[in-house]
Amino acid sequence: MAVVYLAHDVRHDRKVAVKVLRPELVAAIGPERFLREIRLTASLQHPHILPLHDSGEAAGLLFYVMPFVEGESLRDRLERERQLPVDQALEITRQMAAALDYAHRHGVIHRDIKPENVLIHDGQALVADFGIALAVSQAIGGRLTETGTSIGTPQYMSPEQALGETVIDARSDVYSLACVLYEMLAGDPPHNATTAQAITARKLSGVIPPLRSVRESVSPEVERVVLKALAAIPADRYPTMAAFSEALDRSGDKPRSRAMSRRARRIALTAIALAALSLGLWSVRDRLRSWRSGPPRFSRVAILPLQNATGDTTQNYLVDGMTESLIADLARMDRVDVIALASVSNFRSAATPVDSVVRRLGVDAVVEGSVRRIDQRLIMEFHLIAPGTGTDVRRSLERPAGQAEQLERDVAEAVAREIGGRLVESSRASGSANSAAHDLYLKGRYHLNSRTPEGLQNALDYFRQALTLDPANAAAYAGLAQYYSVLPFYTNTPAAEAFSKAKTAALRALELNPFLAEAHASLAYVLAYSEWDWTASERSYRRALTLQPSGADAHHALSRLLAVKGRIEEAMAEARRAFELDPLSLVAHANIGIIAYFGRDYDEAARRLNATLEIDPQFSTAHWGLGLVHEQQGHYPEAIAQFEKAMSIAGRGTNGMASLGHVLGLAGRRAEAEMILQELLERARSRPIWAYQVALVLVGLKRNDEALDWLERTYQERSTLLSYIDRDPRLDPLRTSPRFALLLERMHLTETPPSLSQKRGS
Repeated sequence: MAVVYLAHDVRHDRKVAVKVLRPELVAAIGPERFLREIRLTASLQHPHILPLHDSGEAAGLLFYVMPFVEGESLRDRLERERQLPVDQALEITRQMAAALDYAHRHGVIHRDIKPENVLIHDGQALVADFGIALAVSQAIGGRLTETGTSIGTPQYMSPEQALGETVIDARSDVYSLACVLYEMLAGDPPHNATTAQAITARKLSGVIPPLRSVRESVSPEVERVVLKALAAIPADRYPTMAAFSEALDRSGDKPRSRAMSRRARRIALTAIALAALSLGLWSVRDRLRSWRSGPPRFSRVAILPLQNATGDTTQNYLVDGMTESLIADLARMDRVDVIALASVSNFRSAATPVDSVVRRLGVDAVVEGSVRRIDQRLIMEFHLIAPGTGTDVRRSLERPAGQAEQLERDVAEAVAREIGGRLVESSRASGSANSAAHDLYLKGRYHLNSRTPEGLQNALDYFRQALTLDPANAAAYAGLAQYYSVLPFYTNTPAAEAFSKAKTAALRALELNPFLAEAHASLAYVLAYSEWDWTASERSYRRALTLQPSGADAHHALSRLLAVKGRIEEAMAEARRAFELDPLSLVAHANIGIIAYFGRDYDEAARRLNATLEIDPQFSTAHWGLGLVHEQQGHYPEAIAQFEKAMSIAGRGTNGMASLGHVLGLAGRRAEAEMILQELLERARSRPIWAYQVALVLVGLKRNDEALDWLERTYQERSTLLSYIDRDPRLDPLRTSPRFALLLERMHLTETPPSLSQKRGS
């Protein structure tokens, strides 16, 4: 499928393997589809999986980059030795099985297991090209034969894969791995012939040359395990890679193998118990259902804003609320990406052609819809269109006017069925018998989204009214939690007071409905940025994402949490995932650059932020981020220009002022920095949440003791910005202070100062 080049990664000073797909394959796939499908591969992190460094498109060619491994492939070793010692063959198989089991649990089937795709480095097996075959097959779909390429290698592919079955599960990789093990023991694959068709015919016959006829040292137990894994019918094989590996452990001739098996079982049982405790037994049940079901018809779907066909503009809150709820419900589908509300809101006009929506959002299918009233009936129509497949489905559902919530849920279930997706346990409140309370809740959501002081007050009033009518309305409590979480940023309410109320509301919502994803996310926010309980916060964010896998906001928030903890690679993965789900969001795009900045990869940060500005040159956050990058590279005039540009677009905000004041101090323009400091001091008297910004300017002026005083005040006020204290390079001059170290300790952060040899322009 590709031509492989040995290359030198200049930025990281390392050798890499660059694989360039064949031109005919590129023509059949198209770059956007392939790069989207390959992203899942990049998220796989396992000791026995060769990671994916990068992927992209250049001059019409698609490429991906993987590490260069000093060593040899399993094919090289088999050509040299032909047969491996039994214990070494079994150990290599166990390592490969561990990698494959991990991938299968993350929804990825390799599809091309063979000795060429196994690298041996320091005695350890690394499975390479993981998911590449999946990316190609998913991207090409039914057009595979047009490229002249087959996914898989005849000697090692399972019978169902050789026959072109569209649904391939873990048992196919079990078969392929058994073929590799058979060859390591016998010296040849179990089936050989001059043509692929002849090989497939032999596979389907079920006749396999006995292992022990060519290798007597193979025990009968090992032979039985291999033969079971090579069964022609998938149902006759081991159902999972873990089961195959455990069977090999039980059949091993050495006590060490049995000891490892017992230890592995203890670890597995402990992991299952912890998973059941943290996610609930319902999650385990849903995952099992997911594996039994086939893949969805579409992998990425956009639900466009519903059109208000009632003829009454005062009903906009109802239509917008039903849109938001529909997207939130469908975001619960497993293995289907549902584009975030922020991105689809760009297509509020019904005049946008579907082909344009598909292209800009990178989706497979689009759902359009409308809401109208006839007498006392509420009617929602939806239209599912997938141009690439010819799918065109129209349906109309209705309910009494007072059952808007139930109608939205009916439509969500109907759309999910058409997509072929599976909704995980309900992450929304069960249908309220009080339609007036639900109506008030929708009005609260409508005003909350405005993020203005007046809108926030209206949201509070409506949520409270909803709870007066229905005290058990979990959704209204979740709305209150979100309201209090954002309150300090738009009003003079002290953060500590607001976050305390947010936590109370979130916990009450979860008492009433533990499956409410937005309540878990609100609780996670408070736990992180007010209580500094990073572990509990991460657990709550991940619970929210278990309930709502396509929750772009939760992925975004988790990326920031992981960055705070210094887990930059994981943070980048979550930020990229948020951007995948919200592809038109400038905030999501710029966030990747900001996290690279926290990781002190300033070149990458600049690249990402400049790319954001190519989309919208007037996006102030990207200008602000570039100012941060230029400052760390020692380019003070450029940093000052970027901060001033950001403020010329967004106004004289506290964040931009503090950043400008800080770099002005570093650049020796103290008088200008002092003027900004005085203005910030005045603002901080009424808005304690901005104390962190005062500290930044003081650091730029080299008044470090005063800066530490203001950081202490920031801690007492529970300002969210203080969470970045261990990541913000601008605070480096304070890191040798015992007061700073104590502050990190009180916030449950471990200081990881940059290397003294690290250059600011690196």
